[in-house]
Amino acid sequence: MTQERMKKYVNCPVCGKLLMKCIGQCNVDIICSKCNSNIAVFVDEEGFRIQENRNGNVIGKKAG
Repeated sequence: MTQERMKKYVNCPVCGKLLMKCIGQCNVDIICSKCNSNIAVFVDEEGFRIQENRNGNVIGKKAG
């Protein structure tokens, strides 16, 4: 018996461009290539939250 996992599609809340596809859990800060908005994405098995990250912090980017 195989367990079917749902693929979730994440769109930019500002311009609607497809940003990523996700299976399972992920927490990502991503910059939209169309409108240059900094987007925070939180996905788990039950649902997801997408928001514009206005504080300017990007994962992997050093402050200063």
